Amino acid sequence: MKNIRKAQLLQRTLIIMCPFLFFSCEKDLGSLGLDQIQDQKADFLFTDSIPFVTYTGFDDSIPTSLTGRLLLGRLYSSEFGESKSAFATNFLLEQINPTFPANAVLDSVELTLRYLGHYGDTSVPMHIKVYKLEDRLYLDSTYYSNHMFTKGQLLGEATIVPRPNTRVPRGNDTISPLLIIKLDKDFFKTAIIDHSRTNASDFANQDAFMNYFKGIYVEALSGNSILYFNPFQIATAIRLYFRDSDTNTIFRTFRLQGDNSPVPINAVVNVFSNDYSGSQIRLNQDTINGEATTYIAAMNGPYTVVKFTDFSLLRQPGVVLNKFEIVLPIKPGIEGNHISPPRVSALVIDSTGKQTVIKDESFTSPEFSGVLTRGRFRYASYTITLTRQVSESILKSTSTLKIAIKAQNGISTANRTAIVGNANPDLKPIIKVYYTKF
Repeated sequence: MKNIRKAQLLQRTLIIMCPFLFFSCEKDLGSLGLDQIQDQKADFLFTDSIPFVTYTGFDDSIPTSLTGRLLLGRLYSSEFGESKSAFATNFLLEQINPTFPANAVLDSVELTLRYLGHYGDTSVPMHIKVYKLEDRLYLDSTYYSNHMFTKGQLLGEATIVPRPNTRVPRGNDTISPLLIIKLDKDFFKTAIIDHSRTNASDFANQDAFMNYFKGIYVEALSGNSILYFNPFQIATAIRLYFRDSDTNTIFRTFRLQGDNSPVPINAVVNVFSNDYSGSQIRLNQDTINGEATTYIAAMNGPYTVVKFTDFSLLRQPGVVLNKFEIVLPIKPGIEGNHISPPRVSALVIDSTGKQTVIKDESFTSPEFSGVLTRGRFRYASYTITLTRQVSESILKSTSTLKIAIKAQNGISTANRTAIVGNANPDLKPIIKVYYTKF
């Protein structure tokens, strides 16, 4: 009888404990999934010993014509060297077939650019030059970050201290932050006001006008910041301020700007250049043993390569991959001088060097792969989920898998950071692999 009661008591205890045992297992496994883990014959295993190396990679150029931001400025640091961004854009007529008074007096011309933000130290003065663009821009063409535009006449220049967060006084009011550069009024008097009277066909429609006045090219020769501008707002424009005559003091504005259409029809292109000489970045990377530090920077800057060299453990019979992650720590101290990208993207590099988005980014994921996360003592890292991409490599028996980790939105931001590499003697990237073995 005692044995029967003990058995009943044990059975009741197990029934009560089952839910706690289940939730305990679920917590350990996290989001491990795939239907196979329901099989009671499977072993749930973890490993952090998949071999890999990390090093820094470089692109010759990247497409930069599909951007919603104009980037302008210069950055310099001992870690990354010198980086510059210039831009080219064309303008539209606010009104086709414009007319001007016979005795119009042009008082001034301004280029106004609506700030969207900045990166770097805006207390350092920046010298800016604005040129007439000699190349026609086409919205349906792809332009790259190293495109060589033909600069024509210098239309204006200024040395400014950027104020991307300061509202601009206009009359008795203030308006949103603007960069304002005075342009050559004699050029625009001849090119716009006088030319509209003698060559009306160049102002008959937008396409004819863009063939005539192809736009501007803007560059910065100094400074230590990158300024962000909105190319499609009404505030981004070339404004001609004129009077009807010498005696009439009523000012009128003729505006070239880019929001005449429900969809943008003017082209904008960012142009990037990077000089790593004298910096901590070496162009000759150790792709066999890896590096102690790797780098990630927007504006066609460097990126981190993670190269996996052996998946033999996961190719064993009966092994099913449930989750594959790599944690890339930010190098301690780097964020004292730089702001890391808030998110990075992962691309697979094939044998020809072509880069495409990894399989995992084609699916909605609750893990927010690639987001910058911060822990205690300012520890920061990126966690990249590679489950589907690694699974494909295993199925195809790929000998190596190379992943490029790049700053997301790299053509419209300037963020940069340094990553702890596999050859670092102290802190290292971490592999987290969960798999099922039957």
